[in-house]
Amino acid sequence: MRMGKYSLSNFNHELNLGRQRPKIINCIPSLVTVSNIILGLIALHIILSAGMLNIVAPIILAAVFLDFADGYLARKLDAETRTGCVLDSVADLFCFVFVPSLYVLTLHQEHLSISLQLACMFYLLAGTTRLIKYTVSKLRSGEKTGFFSGCPVTGAALCVVMAIGIYGNVVFHTVLFFICSCLMVSRVKYTPFSKIFNHHVKDAFFFIYILLVLPFWVFYPGKVIFAFSFAYLMFFPLNFLWQSLTRNRIIGRNSRWSLCPVIRIFPIARDARYLIMVCVLFLLMSVLFLPVGLRIFYAVILLAFAFFFRDPERICDELDEGNVLSPADGRIIGIEKVFNEDRGVSFNKVIIFLSMLDAHINRAPLDLRILKLEHRDGGNLDARNPRAGENEHNFFTCELTGGNILLLKQIAGRFARRVVSYAREGDMLNAGERFGMILFGSRVELFLPEDMEILVKKGDVVRAGKTKVAVRK
Repeated sequence: MRMGKYSLSNFNHELNLGRQRPKIINCIPSLVTVSNIILGLIALHIILSAGMLNIVAPIILAAVFLDFADGYLARKLDAETRTGCVLDSVADLFCFVFVPSLYVLTLHQEHLSISLQLACMFYLLAGTTRLIKYTVSKLRSGEKTGFFSGCPVTGAALCVVMAIGIYGNVVFHTVLFFICSCLMVSRVKYTPFSKIFNHHVKDAFFFIYILLVLPFWVFYPGKVIFAFSFAYLMFFPLNFLWQSLTRNRIIGRNSRWSLCPVIRIFPIARDARYLIMVCVLFLLMSVLFLPVGLRIFYAVILLAFAFFFRDPERICDELDEGNVLSPADGRIIGIEKVFNEDRGVSFNKVIIFLSMLDAHINRAPLDLRILKLEHRDGGNLDARNPRAGENEHNFFTCELTGGNILLLKQIAGRFARRVVSYAREGDMLNAGERFGMILFGSRVELFLPEDMEILVKKGDVVRAGKTKVAVRK
């Protein structure tokens, strides 16, 4: 579904843009939408004529792609109009409401049950009602809320059509139609898929999940599409239910299923525990569905991630008040004197490079209190590059016992896409306590007051919470 503002001022802006550039450019999104309507009519013709029903699913997939494309083009070209909004809803009505309902009824016409007929009628009414409400609300208010109220018809149709090709049971289709229909007319807030994609596309975990899914996509593309569409449909209502239960104190807010037995045997960073569970799930599925070579691939992936995201317990041996411990595992790649303009004082900067083989948990170098925490966006230069300090990073301003100031930087590298902080402003941390993590190759910069004597040199290997890097003079 295409989202945009439909206020009077916005339309005047569109008219001004239309005078400055060829009208055909403003019509491109609408032409894509018309192509989508034609696809829906072709699918309806195939279904009503009982022709090649096996090509209906590919037609719906193409319609989903065009539905995303027209919205993307409308936003990029700033060509969102009332006509485009109405055409978009008409295309959705044909492709994602009429086609799935008639498709199922045609497939099961020899064993057509009353419950399936009612489910298809409910789907038709729910989808049509949702599209009418959405279109009217957008034309009246023109507000861009950033989410959908109720499940998008695109997601519901994709889930239903893919399910038809996977499992031909009448009861299964009936239940799925009822679920999708209820979700479409519900008040559950759904985040648009395009917004989810744009938010996570730079995330390291996003590429990991793509890597895990790729072999299954090659062997079972229809099942993968169904799994993703069904997960999209069910995540938001389940999350809504969870939030309601915790808000009403029916269950504890911090209730979580724990991997405690596994974590005690092989400690894993808390941010990666769900990733490890996903890897285990894919390994089990590969044993059931994929060739032996791919089973080995998933086993290697699981072991590699478990090794990388390890979180070993560390007993701090150098806990004297004046000692400064290393905040990260890695190698010292630089020691230099820098002037901090914000503070107006100089610091001795110790730069630690974390390779892919190092544990990436960061620990407090000594007892301190976090005065300020800033997240700054930036590039993704190699962590060994002298300009890597301009990369995306977390910047900590910390107060030591006695009032001295110490600065810390968690810096993402070329392959890192997530800088995680466990601590917050005002938190008190003990020496060796975990305060964050950086994913994959990265670096940590420690800014020490000038009254501290540095005990390490360039090239030294250090361990977080163990190696003494400086001491007060």
